[in-house]
Formats: sequence, structure tokens, C-alpha cells
Amino acid sequence: MRHDVRSGVRAALLAVLPAALLTAAISVVAPPATGSRPATDARAAGDVPPLNRVILEGARKWLERAPRYDPSYFRLDYPGGDVPPDRGVCTDLIVRALRHAGIDLQVLIHEDRLARPEAYPREIRVDRNLDHRRTAVQIVYFRKHARPLVTRTDPGHLSEWLPGDLVFYGRNRVWHAGIVSDRRSPAGIPYIIDSHQDGGGVSERFLLTHWGAILAHFRLPEPPG
Repeated sequence: MRHDVRSGVRAALLAVLPAALLTAAISVVAPPATGSRPATDARAAGDVPPLNRVILEGARKWLERAPRYDPSYFRLDYPGGDVPPDRGVCTDLIVRALRHAGIDLQVLIHEDRLARPEAYPREIRVDRNLDHRRTAVQIVYFRKHARPLVTRTDPGHLSEWLPGDLVFYGRNRVWHAGIVSDRRSPAGIPYIIDSHQDGGGVSERFLLTHWGAILAHFRLPEPPG
């Protein structure tokens, strides 16, 4: 897919990774053959935390709407602002799925940046239109406010990946994010619901092990009560 210089700049605003942070080795696995169908995870619904189920439901809502990939900068309402519903990037899918669960990352991340400026990359200026749409900023927020989990994907650890978990990748100085699906490959590897330019927008076609090095894996805590 070809991009002009302005498109490249917009994409960099949302996805550029400081080189010092990308230390994991990159291992790419070929995606399943075209036309193959992922199997539904046999895991009992009771094994998946309620919040995870709602987050996954929100991700599937946007999978059905299929917004196209668009890394443009937008001025947003605050709170509750969102990019146009027919477009977005990987982090917009995270924001929308969490909003479906009653969690507004736009407000939470903006307020956290103001309260803990030292925790966030200094080279990324505070912008309530954009903070919650950056992978680097989301990772910093979730490291503090979510449960960090295993990043390994060998057979002995696949059971630790639950539908509705969040996953962040790194490849060639670019970060990417997705939501773990309740569907798995015949080998038991979860699919990922994400928004990516290679897929034209929101899709459920990348395996957990496909995109690049897994940098982080998070599960949000259940709300009190």
C-alpha cells in the first residue's frame, strides 16, 4: 500500500516507537492460508472475566462495522470524543472496545499524563486529542493501571491468553495493538481483532504470533463490587 509523505507523518504520530524501547527480538509466523477458518475457543465462558467478555463484545461490534484504517489527526470532543465512525487505527479499536465496557481511555490517559508526566515519553507532548490514540502512551498507562501478563506464546503458556486481553507488538520501530479473540487456530493460537492498514481496517485475521515481537500483554482489573 503506497502512502504520500503526509500520510507517513500522520502514521508516525500514532505509531512511532523510540528505538531504545524496542529490545525484543522479532519473530514473524506466516498467517494461515486464505480461506481457512479459525476454530472457536473451547474455553468455558465462565473462565473469562466478565470485563474481558464485554471488551471482546465491543471489539466485535467494531469488527462488524469494519471502519477503514486511517491514521489522520482529528480534533475531538472531550470527554467522550472519537474519530469518525467509519475510520480509525489500532488504538482507536482499543478505545472503542473499552468504551463499550464503560471505560473512557481519553479521559483516564489524559488525566494520568497530567498527574504522572515523568512516567510518559518526554518527546510526546500532551494532547487530549491524541494521547489515548498512541500505542506508546497506552502501554505506559496500562503498565500502571492493568495487570501485566505473560508475553510467551509457546504451548505451555497459550492458556494464559484470554479473550478480551490487550496485546501490543513492536516491529521495525513501529508499535501495534490488538484485542485477543475467542477464536483460535487449529494449533490453539488465539486470533487477534485489530485495525491495520494491511487488512484495510478492523479485521480478525492475524494470529497472536504473526505481527511481530510481543512487547506487552494486559488484562484490565474487574471494577470493585
